[in-house]
Amino acid sequence: MRFKLSVWLILALLPVTAMSQSAIHSTYRFLLIPPSAYASALGGNGVSLKHGDFSMMTLNPAYISVEDHRHFALSYINHISDVNMGMLSGAWNFPGIGTLGGELRYLNYGKLIRADAEGNKMGTFQAYDMALSVAMSRNLMPHLRYAGGITFIRSSYGQYQSSAIGIMAGMWYAIPAKELTLGASVTNLGAQIQTFDGLNEPLPLDIRVGVSKRLEHMPLRLSLTLHSLNRWQLPTVTDTRKPTFSQNLVRHVELGAELLLSDNVQIGLGYNRLRHEDLKSSNRLDLAGTSIGIIIRTRHFKFDISRNSWSSAGGLLQLSIQTTL
Repeated sequence: MRFKLSVWLILALLPVTAMSQSAIHSTYRFLLIPPSAYASALGGNGVSLKHGDFSMMTLNPAYISVEDHRHFALSYINHISDVNMGMLSGAWNFPGIGTLGGELRYLNYGKLIRADAEGNKMGTFQAYDMALSVAMSRNLMPHLRYAGGITFIRSSYGQYQSSAIGIMAGMWYAIPAKELTLGASVTNLGAQIQTFDGLNEPLPLDIRVGVSKRLEHMPLRLSLTLHSLNRWQLPTVTDTRKPTFSQNLVRHVELGAELLLSDNVQIGLGYNRLRHEDLKSSNRLDLAGTSIGIIIRTRHFKFDISRNSWSSAGGLLQLSIQTTL
């Protein structure tokens, strides 16, 4: 009976991504958090972005390229209360073999109150989620990359621990003459090797496909991503009946737009319909599910900052920095 109240509180906090109120059940929901502010600004799930790189390998491992050799990135999210998350990633090219990418994700929930089922306080405890991912990318043709990788996942909530193994795979294809890029990925395919309390739970498996296209004669690049293709039904906790065909269809869609102010400065906008329906607080105009960000590139650094709207709950800021060592 110890910990039960606090553990349920933690589980309620786990989905700190757009899927935070989804009626779809899986564990390790922190794996769905966008790995960089650039990805987050464009909706969070993009697999076909032209400027996708190693720091977004957990969305599509084929983003890792030879040009990423000795690049490193750090991303930080200051979440609700004491909840903080950091991502550290890097890439190394091995001629004749491929380009290796690695990423460490760590989510710290801070100090939590230990209580029994009646709410009697029994001290405090620490809780965290962690994931270590590695992936290898290779060029099949000059503008076609494919990749695969593995993720070790570990969660600890007081006396409860769990671990799992997940695999990912992806492809990325560019048609430079048409300013067109295509992508597809499978992420978080795997199973638990240690459960929290003897209960096996699925990983947040996601199959995505996407396309990105720069418009002719306009400094604008648009992207369309279809996510959660491994399941057709996408219910939300606000549904009072089974979703219709059209409701399920639009919930699979994510839109992104990049306003190309210059070669070094971009403005990103994103919209995720499922996130909107998960997080909206009223039937009035609600910005839940929208995101915005700015990308600035200098000679030695790349800075990204994004804000995702959480409706009346406010917004979530994410900061990413990238450099070469």
